[in-house]
Amino acid sequence: MLFTTRDNLDGPGFTHTPPPVKDHCSPVVHRAGRLEYAPAGESVVVSFGPEGFTATIAGQFKDYWTRVK
Repeated sequence: MLFTTRDNLDGPGFTHTPPPVKDHCSPVVHRAGRLEYAPAGESVVVSFGPEGFTATIAGQFKDYWTRVK
């Protein structure tokens, strides 16, 4: 990660400091026809399926992107 701007995602306040990454690998789970994983060093969980994908930070938000044909 070369640059990040974060506000209240991994902790209170605003920072330009990326979170520490202990392991650059992320386990991927195949569940109900979707692939789910949390990118290394991020607090977000992404889920990909045929209709689109979601990005979730527990207790904060869930964004939905829908595939456009």
